[in-house]
Amino acid sequence: MSDLKRKKTTLDRGEKELSERIQKKRDDIANRANPNHEKIEACEQCIKICNSLKKKHGLVPATSEEVAQAVQKEI
Repeated sequence: MSDLKRKKTTLDRGEKELSERIQKKRDDIANRANPNHEKIEACEQCIKICNSLKKKHGLVPATSEEVAQAVQKEI
């Protein structure tokens, strides 16, 4: 009987250690920095530049607020 208790205790301890390791790995992954962070920042800068060039050359349609302001000025 004591052999069964010992095996059960060992099994329970192993499951607890496994769940702790899994949780630690999940925490490590959640707190890890994105390896592509620099690429993402470069893309965001490119998008900002493209949008400003579109706006500068009149390729962006007017927003509803801009249309409303133009209508107010006409009245």
